[in-house]
Amino acid sequence: MTEAEKQACGQLYNPTAADICAMRERGTGLVRRFNSCEDAAERDEILRQLFADMGENVRVNSPFFIDFGCHTHIGRDSVINLNCTFLDAADIWIGERVLIGPDMKIYTTFHPSYASDRFAEAESGHYFLTQAEAVHIGSDTWIGGNATILPGVYIGENTVIGAGSVVTRDMPDHVIAAGNPCRVIRENRPA
Repeated sequence: MTEAEKQACGQLYNPTAADICAMRERGTGLVRRFNSCEDAAERDEILRQLFADMGENVRVNSPFFIDFGCHTHIGRDSVINLNCTFLDAADIWIGERVLIGPDMKIYTTFHPSYASDRFAEAESGHYFLTQAEAVHIGSDTWIGGNATILPGVYIGENTVIGAGSVVTRDMPDHVIAAGNPCRVIRENRPA
């Protein structure tokens, strides 16, 4: 099994392996082009090459940072504000009409908690074993600025995540949640 296949299956993998590095270099190269481009049509074309799929009328403000790009799926009419970082070793699913505030981070990667389980050796040298779990953000959701979403988290539809929150566990549909760790504060339904 290749390291990219291990990564895709959620198994421990070597993030310095050639197949992983090639995917990452492609993604970081495209995002570097995106961040330096001023032409709207060209920026849209770069994003379509970068992301696994992207709906119509998606806006991404630069600077934007991403690991791979090929594991990120963004629904139509969504907005990603400036200075966001996506570590998308596993899939990131963003629904339709999602608002993502500035400086927001999505992490799909993590490492074993016990130190001796994190470190490994290969012919190319030492590396830290890495694992990844997908993140899902439901449609009509708003993620406040400077929020952080950790690996494996599901955020429901029509949910608001307060600015500065650290989302460590799943959040249901139709709630307002905030804090570190993020907790449900109240329901979010029309009056």
